Amino acid sequence: MDDRQQAAVYAWEDLFRFFGERSLTPAETRRVIRRCCRRYGAPVPRITFMPRSAREWSFYDSADEVISMNWEHCNHALACHEAAHAILDWWDDDGTCEDHGPEFFGIYLTLLVEHQVAPRSALEASAREMGLTWVGRAI
Repeated sequence: MDDRQQAAVYAWEDLFRFFGERSLTPAETRRVIRRCCRRYGAPVPRITFMPRSAREWSFYDSADEVISMNWEHCNHALACHEAAHAILDWWDDDGTCEDHGPEFFGIYLTLLVEHQVAPRSALEASAREMGLTWVGRAI
């Protein structure tokens, strides 16, 4: 399936200073992910942490339902990003939603606002400028 917004989501994240830098401990990162999933009533996936020397980006593996976090990327924004993938995977039974599509981005924006990463108005204005679309879901 196409993931038409993926590059735009990553470019949007790159606009924010310190977006990918570590500001949480692994325990705090786990708490953020659990809180995100519980907010939507989604099961909390298994959460693992890569070795400190790892160079890969954090990711959600839908086949194993596990979030693998790079230790250097432990922060609210990236924890919300990976949690949004897990939430969408749980919600999207038929697999019709794109990984970074409007449904994902709607969940992600909600989580970023709730975790006070930035005000909703700033997030939405910058997302619109990047051509991103989102939908609000009452999951």
